[in-house]
Amino acid sequence: MEPASPQLEDGFTRIANTLFEALCSANCPSSILRLTMAVIRETYGYNQKTARIPTHRLAAICGCSERRIRQVLDEAVAWGMLVREGREIGPQ
Repeated sequence: MEPASPQLEDGFTRIANTLFEALCSANCPSSILRLTMAVIRETYGYNQKTARIPTHRLAAICGCSERRIRQVLDEAVAWGMLVREGREIGPQ
């Protein structure tokens, strides 16, 4: 296994410091935090506030099943970490 070699040329997600600090201090289950970060990657990473992200894509990023993603998504919305706008989701 090769060591990680992150390079800005390979892409990056621009995130406001206040949002990043809020994520750092969030007192929520790790599954919600991981899903929130995946949604941020799929939205802010493409300069969007919300996006229609397939559950299989989030499952691949988070390393879990699509069923689990749907459960955690409901929890993340209830915790106020994510918002749903129709079929699109995004960070709160």
